[in-house]
Amino acid sequence: MTIFYSIGYTAYKWAVQLASIVNPKAKKWVEGRSHIFSDLEGISTSDKIIWIHAASMGEYEMARPVMERLKVEAPDHKILVSFFSPSGYESRKADPAHDYACYLPHDYRRNAAEFIQHVQPVMAVFVKYEFWPNILTACFENDIPVNLISATFRKDHFIFSAFGKPIQKLLKKFTVISVQDETSESLLLEKGFANVTRTGDGRFDNVLKLAEIEYNRPELEAFIDYRQSLIAGSCWREDEDVVLPQIMAHTSLAVILVPHDVSESNIARLMKRLPAPAYRWSQRSQIENPGEYRVLVVDTIGELRAMYSHASIAFVGGGYKTGLHNILEPASYSVPVFFGPVHHKFWEAQAMIDADGAQEIENSKTFTKALNTLVMYPQKATEMGARARNFVEKHAGAGRAITELLLPQLRS
Repeated sequence: MTIFYSIGYTAYKWAVQLASIVNPKAKKWVEGRSHIFSDLEGISTSDKIIWIHAASMGEYEMARPVMERLKVEAPDHKILVSFFSPSGYESRKADPAHDYACYLPHDYRRNAAEFIQHVQPVMAVFVKYEFWPNILTACFENDIPVNLISATFRKDHFIFSAFGKPIQKLLKKFTVISVQDETSESLLLEKGFANVTRTGDGRFDNVLKLAEIEYNRPELEAFIDYRQSLIAGSCWREDEDVVLPQIMAHTSLAVILVPHDVSESNIARLMKRLPAPAYRWSQRSQIENPGEYRVLVVDTIGELRAMYSHASIAFVGGGYKTGLHNILEPASYSVPVFFGPVHHKFWEAQAMIDADGAQEIENSKTFTKALNTLVMYPQKATEMGARARNFVEKHAGAGRAITELLLPQLRS
């Protein structure tokens, strides 16, 4: 596996480097790994470093409640967060929940050894997935306790295949594997794992805390203008095909579209598709009577989560092709949630459906029918939203549970 893995990783690295010529995100991925050690200049040999690796922004949000608790429970330690993705690093590198942030080094033996030698972590914590063989091996060779938190596994997960057996061996050396759901726990127990504990998903804690922060945007309220509002968040083209017909099918709704891709070319394309008067969020200061518009297109990043607090109904994108985005954010604001049928990798989606706080939408006709009820009977939307919120509250507590598993390792 070592030879094939090294060849595969090198091919992937070269592909990203080639893409960086024209792709800004790939360019950040390449450049970010050139300043890893400058990002870590503040670390001293006396620091007791808890190293947490989060692939991107979603994994970071899972770990954030744990970081906040570790800051309180282990104040003599410092937290380093590494990221694989530029979107995670760029958006969370300055977050006060940690002390240091950097990109994950390339997974070669020499890189892993240099990184571990420089940081000298007293503990390593990986969030959800990302199993880097050389980095993990370097941790074990230096007697660093390694943990996996908020993980999920399915029967078709690659670690259960013939190619995944070396990773299985590494995972069995982990001190703790905390999983989100019962299915993951059962699968690992069946495979002979003795280090598995079900603790839940830290995102539930995180969204509840963030929902307590007041979001005051008079410009958004002026657009909604006392109408029922539909926010379609993190949408792709496949989602647009389901959502856009609702603009004319439900003319009383104030529709807020938040594309996942906010590039100028994509926003311009979307604006041309709209069948009713619309304007861009970035141009809101130029709009005299926003309540006269039917559609608002959000062409900036960073506000979707809080905007859900103004929604009557939420449609979350990614459920037709790319992978479902965060459904817990609207649910934390007591908003009923709708999404596409491709959500088998997200246990919370089916669980929220079972709790009657969410509904799977097959196509635009299905969505039209569902909205007919909620628009005609707003109280039903309120009740469905309350069930969504209750679902989130019921599954909170992972931050505390995971921290209690980690703390003994710091005190031993």
